[in-house]
Amino acid sequence: MVQSWKASLSAEDLAGFAWRLVLDTHSSAYLAEHEAQVPGWVRAIVEANSSAGLRALVEQTHTEEPGDRYHPSVMAARSRAAGAVEAGLVIAGTDDIMAPPAASRALAEEGGWQFLEVAGAAHAVPIEQAFAWRRAVIGFLDAPVA
Repeated sequence: MVQSWKASLSAEDLAGFAWRLVLDTHSSAYLAEHEAQVPGWVRAIVEANSSAGLRALVEQTHTEEPGDRYHPSVMAARSRAAGAVEAGLVIAGTDDIMAPPAASRALAEEGGWQFLEVAGAAHAVPIEQAFAWRRAVIGFLDAPVA
């Protein structure tokens, strides 16, 4: 998935990247429900961004190298070791192909954080399941720190 994003951006194919991004980060049910809006989302991504800017963002935030200092598990371990995060909550969609629930659960364990799965959502949990996401975040923020 990320390799296809990088290839599109390297080829200056911002529209191709935008289509892949939308299709890769939303559940099929959500896409089917909002099919008429998808071309507008793609246009908005293309109009508001540059290939170079998005390529830099993807390269800096999506690494598959487990030892890379920006790999999520490395950052979580570093954060835990430094005591930088008092408490955390990782929220994952059950239909997420980008960061499957098992990987998100492992990330939460690495950081010593709580984990929550949201049924029927993919990577864009705050968009697809906004009420469930808000309830989880508010509940987490309102809970006393142990």
